[in-house]
Amino acid sequence: MIKEIHKTDGKIGYVSWKRGTNENTNRLIRQYFTQNRDFSTITQQEIDTAMNRLNNRPRK
Repeated sequence: MIKEIHKTDGKIGYVSWKRGTNENTNRLIRQYFTQNRDFSTITQQEIDTAMNRLNNRPRK
């Protein structure tokens, strides 16, 4: 899971208001790569296909 960090006063902190976006992105990615899938078995073509579908999916 990728977390975005926010630097303030030299400290690294978690930006809680971005949590919803992070969870939604994880849910969308899990449609293509299940949680029990070994990531070392994922091909570049599978990544490109999932990325293309996610980036070009219909919006509201």
